[in-house]
Formats: sequence, C-alpha cells, structure tokens
Amino acid sequence: MKTVWRKHIKDFCILLIFLLLDVLGEIVLALLFGQIIDKAGSRDLSAIFLLITETIIFTIVTVFIYWLYRVFTKKFIFLMIRDTKVKIFSDIQNLNITQFFNEDIGNKISLLTNDMAILEEDYFQSLILVIRAAILFILSIATIIIKSYQVGIFLLILTLFSVFLPKLFGKKLSSYKKDYSDAQAEYTSRISEYLNGFDTIKSFNMAETIKKAFFHNADTVVKKGIVYEKQYSSIRSISIFFGSLIFMGGFLFGAYLAAKGIITLGTMIICIQLSNHISNPIYTFVERFSSFKSVAGILKKIESQSSNLKEDENSLISHENLEKDITIKQVAFSYENKNIIENISQRFEKNKKYAIVGLSGSGKSTILKLLSGKIKPTSGNIEIDDINISNLSEKSILNLYSYISQSVFLFKGSVFDNITLYNDYPKEKVKDILKTVGLEKFIPEMDNPDFVGENGINLSGGEKQRISIARALIRETDILVADEILSNLDNETALKIEKELLNLNGITLIAVTHRLFEETLTDFDEIIVINEGSIVETGTFKDLIDSKGFFYRIYNLSENSKIPSK
Repeated sequence: MKTVWRKHIKDFCILLIFLLLDVLGEIVLALLFGQIIDKAGSRDLSAIFLLITETIIFTIVTVFIYWLYRVFTKKFIFLMIRDTKVKIFSDIQNLNITQFFNEDIGNKISLLTNDMAILEEDYFQSLILVIRAAILFILSIATIIIKSYQVGIFLLILTLFSVFLPKLFGKKLSSYKKDYSDAQAEYTSRISEYLNGFDTIKSFNMAETIKKAFFHNADTVVKKGIVYEKQYSSIRSISIFFGSLIFMGGFLFGAYLAAKGIITLGTMIICIQLSNHISNPIYTFVERFSSFKSVAGILKKIESQSSNLKEDENSLISHENLEKDITIKQVAFSYENKNIIENISQRFEKNKKYAIVGLSGSGKSTILKLLSGKIKPTSGNIEIDDINISNLSEKSILNLYSYISQSVFLFKGSVFDNITLYNDYPKEKVKDILKTVGLEKFIPEMDNPDFVGENGINLSGGEKQRISIARALIRETDILVADEILSNLDNETALKIEKELLNLNGITLIAVTHRLFEETLTDFDEIIVINEGSIVETGTFKDLIDSKGFFYRIYNLSENSKIPSK
C-alpha cells in the first residue's frame, strides 16, 4: 500500500486543499448568519441587505468548492483502488508457481473483488471523512470558544465522552469485519469449484447435494454479515445519541446565556449552527474511524501478497535445456496430513515418451505438478540433469516445461493471438504449428479477431486441445507435460490427438491419461502404473500385459480397450 500512496500523494494533497476550503466555507457561513441576526436587532436595513448579498454570493462559491471537493475525492479513491488492484494482481503474477498454488485461488479472486469494494467504502472513503470530521470539529470548536468560551468549554466536556468509543469498539469490529471478509472469500472459492465442476455434478447426480452446500456457503456469509452489521449499528446508534446530546446541549446552554445577556442572539445562532459541525463530525468520526480500523485484516492480506514474492532469481541456477534426464528420488507428498504420494522413484530420459496411468485419485496429476515445480515434495528430491529442481530459477523451469491441462485457457480473439499469447512469433511458424496439430483449416482465418469466442465457446473440445498443444509446441520446450487432456473428448478425437503427441520429435512427453488405447499405448517408451500414491508397475505395453498384474486388470476394465484399431 505504501507504493500506491506514494504514487498518489499529490492527488491526496490537492484533495486536502479543497476539503479544507469546503470546511472553511461552512464556518464562514455560520459567522455570516450570526452577523445577520445581530444586525436585524439594530434595524440597519442597508447593512442587512449587504450581508444577505454577501451570504448568497459566498453560498454559491461554497457550492462550487464542494463540487470540486467531491470530484477530487472520487478521483483519488478511484485511482487508489485501481492501483491497489494492479499492485495485488502484479504481486500475484510475481509469485512463483509453487507459491501461487499454496493458497486457494478463490481467496485471490475475493481479494480483487469483494475486498476491494470493502476497501473503497470502509478505508479510503472513511479516511477522507474522518479527516474532514477532525478538521471541521477543530475549526468549529475553536470558533465557538472565540465567540463564547462558556459554550465552547461545555461542548468540549460533552465531546470527551465520545472520543473513546472508537477504541472501545474498533478492535472488536475489525474482528467481525475479517470474519465477514473470510466468509466472502470462501463463498467465492466454492462458487468457482461448483461452476468448474458443472459437468461432473450433473453426471453424478450431485445437484441437490451441491445446492445444499451452496446454501450453507451463502448462509455463512449472511450470518457473518449480520453479526458485523449488528456491531456496526450499535456503534452508529451510540454515535447518534452523543451527536444529539452535543447539539441539544449547545442549543439549550446557548439559549440560557443569551437570555442572561451574556452573549448576543447572533452569537447564540453561531454556536447552534457550529454545534451541528461538532455533533455531526463526532458521529462521523466514531462511525467511520471504526470502519477505517476494521479493514486491518484486508490490508494485512494485501501486504502478505508482497511478502510472499518469489525468491531472488540471482541466487538460483539457470538451466534451460534438458540434456540427459529427469529423476524422481524417493519423493513423498502429503496435503492436510493425508499422504498423496509415497516414496516413489522414477527416471524420465530425454526425448522418450511416458504414460502415467492408474485409477482416479491415485496421485497421477500430483506427480505432474511435482515434476513441473507447481508443488514441492514433502520429502525426497526431483532432479533435472542432476540439479535439484528447487535450486532452479523459475525462468529455467518455465523454459524447460510446457504444461497442458484438460482445462484450456482461451479468450475472445484471433487464433494467432490465442496460440502466441501476444508473444512475438513469426506467422509462418504459427502456420507450420497449425499444420502439425491438425488445424490447417484455421490458417485462412488465423488473424480474424472474432474467430475464437469467449472461452472458445465456438470451438469443439478437440480444437481447443489442439490449440493448447500448438501453444505448447511454439515455445519449443524440451519437456511436454499433458494432464488428462483427453478427458472431455470423444474416443475418436482423443485417439487422434494422442497419436499426434506421440509423433512429435525432439520432445520428452510425460502424459497422464485414463484413456487406455492399445493403438497408442504400444507407442509409449514406458508406462508408469500408479496405485494409491505408489508406483506399482513400469514397462512397455506388451510387458505389462504379459505380466498380468495391476495394469492388466485396469486395462481390461477400460471401455477404450475394446475399441478396435483402425
């Protein structure tokens, strides 16, 4: 946040100038009203008309100043929110892959959406209103003391009862606000899961279960919000009480002093008018200061994004080409006290093709994430050409691996942009890649900015996957990792795409698949069979079938194995 503040300190100073002018305008208007009342008693019409004219002109000026104050307030807040979002997003982008996946993506989405709305209202808006309330209070009480020290001292005594409220309630309110924010983050995270898993939910008839879970998530947000609003409303009610007490006290005590002839009627009017500028700021200060303090948890979350930034790349090893092999040495991985991978060892030689197969939930995808540095092993080592992957720079890992998943990231735009992702690649190279992955029909429309719809909605599943493969191939990395990329495709398309991957030269392919086609499995150099987080078998397709072990059983249970070769 400090960097964002430094960037907009000039905008904040301009805002403060107009804020001060706006407050001064209210003080001067109160003084003018008092003078008009005093002159009315003297029946000096010319002086009264002059004062009325001055008051009207000054009122017009103050309206214009107020307009400027409002414009610069909104401009400042909009700029601060924009650059805070940019800072958070930049900090997230600067995380290395392991750091990014250490925290739920839903929390990051919530920080950039729900929390930003809270920050705008309860931090920036409250900060400005608290500053305005403090300045208005100081100038108002000072003016009253100058005009009548008796009224001023009386109002100061009443005010002292109010200034301690933020300290009494602020910490508790901050706790409730954090709980509310965390509930919103959890809600956002679960929505992402429910919508991304829509096809699974429908296929397994889970709709009613998910509806109940969704209600629970939404209900938790409501309950936490109600608790926060109760505390907030309590502070607000107390603020209104003290504000009313200050106004009524100033009015009654001023009337008493005027009746006794100690102050004039004009001074009484000034005191009454300015007592509003004491009670209202007190109300605003108590209410908004508590809101301002309550966002401490959100500010801490923002700063945590900066503190989690990736390690200094200069301290890590640069190694951007696979020369020999990738080795997994006695690697284990656990999550939330549950063992996912248990003591596995495996070697992947350069330019060979590997299939990782096994039952659902056996740990296949976890192995890929470990290999590509997305997560770190709980124990054991992963080495690339005898270099521990944890000692490699993030740039090296990204230049070594291309990662293809079943969820293809596509955006509305041209085929060219979706493949190159706005990197500077020659068009001829993109055309060659399109031919390689069987999308030569897209070449005539390659630059059409509307060809790929949002999320690739106008493309088939096979076309989407071929674009993701093309995206990986154009980077010319030595290692291609494919995670269940055939899951959402029909058998014919899946078979074609797997053949295309196996025909790629100069690439080390490591593919997780549950589609067991004999026609393609025979082309893998080695099949690695996983069961309950352990490697139970390795070998060629023929070796594994002949041994009649675990692979033999799951292969014969697979519907894909019954598809005749063409």
